[in-house]
Amino acid sequence: MIKEIAYAKINIYLKVLGKRNDGYHNLESLMVPIDLFDELEFMDSSKDEIISNIDIKDNIMFKAINYLKEKYNIKKYVKIILNKNIPLSSGLAGGSADLSATLRGLNRLWNLNLSIDELGKISLLFGSDTLFCMYNKPAIIKGRGEVIEFVDYAPRNVLLFNPKIEVKTKDVFSNYKESDEGENELEMALLRLYPSIKDFKEYYEKQGLNLHLSGSGSTYFSFDKKEFKSNKNYIEIKTKTM
Repeated sequence: MIKEIAYAKINIYLKVLGKRNDGYHNLESLMVPIDLFDELEFMDSSKDEIISNIDIKDNIMFKAINYLKEKYNIKKYVKIILNKNIPLSSGLAGGSADLSATLRGLNRLWNLNLSIDELGKISLLFGSDTLFCMYNKPAIIKGRGEVIEFVDYAPRNVLLFNPKIEVKTKDVFSNYKESDEGENELEMALLRLYPSIKDFKEYYEKQGLNLHLSGSGSTYFSFDKKEFKSNKNYIEIKTKTM
């Protein structure tokens, strides 16, 4: 049995630099992995299957399985047991992290002997955060995620606030306007689409917390150490950057 860890990330800042001809947007972002992760186990099987503690429709991990089988003429089958701890559609790159961890795990299980750089190129076929999630190192990413520059970033304690709302990345980018500004330039688009997330943010800001949006999802994070009143309707996760 092979085990892999799929780490979440946060965006310290995120700039939208315009739309590309391929439909994606050019971005620039400082991304940092955090010590919140999904756990994956890989084993030989009589059929391809993913067993998860959370129901995930059209799991992107199947795309990684099928791609490697076709590309390298693999006649074997795999069972993957996925223990998800990263909230779904939360701006923490849980799906991308799982995809990249799947490629790493299958590379080992099937003895493909692909380098991390080769796996990174494959990961880019399936998303924008996947290359970053392949390496799990603090980095400035550019383009749609294909340009990556590793940087030094000292570990910090961080608190995540998630309103239990699944956000569709495509909808947020579609709602983005060039006039939108901020530390994360997707935040205004997100709050226009989901007014309840604005209320959620204000709940904590009224207590003096400085919140930052991660990615295009619904999760905010704070480096503040002050006391605050919790709300049981939301998910609060204490973790640290890596």
